Amino acid sequence: MREFLTQENVAFYHITLASRWENMIQQNGLRPRDGRIFVSRTNDRGILYGIAIGQLPEIYAENRIAILRLPQILNNFLTQEISVDMQSNEPTMPLQNIINRPHIPPNQIELVEIIEFDINEITRIAAATEAELNNNEMYQQSFDLIYTNVDNSCYRLTGIQQTEIIECP
Repeated sequence: MREFLTQENVAFYHITLASRWENMIQQNGLRPRDGRIFVSRTNDRGILYGIAIGQLPEIYAENRIAILRLPQILNNFLTQEISVDMQSNEPTMPLQNIINRPHIPPNQIELVEIIEFDINEITRIAAATEAELNNNEMYQQSFDLIYTNVDNSCYRLTGIQQTEIIECP
């Protein structure tokens, strides 16, 4: 994860309902009840649509989503704050992370865009993207990232919902 966090212009992306952005996050920032912010390391629309379909059941009632960018340069995330999203069982799971931080203020969040969508269209795009994941370079690199726990032990992802403990570099 250290290698990812030190890349130029690196960021995490958070997808949410547009109404949440407009009514809460824009004024108060991200304040998860449990201190976990679910993110993706890519801004690829097909991947983000797949995450939205799998994790935001409200999108079937509200046809607008917001894509938020959490740039490393503004947030200075530590390697110990970033973990693998082991709750996810979607094909895009290797591209998903959890930021373990109780609050990200609004001035450290960038709105990428608000998208008004048709559920059938984003489902089609997500399915096409997921079918090609093995050809996605960032997806393949997910298995090379080394994560650091708060106790400074290290692990890496070996497959969907599979990790192994390794010696820290």
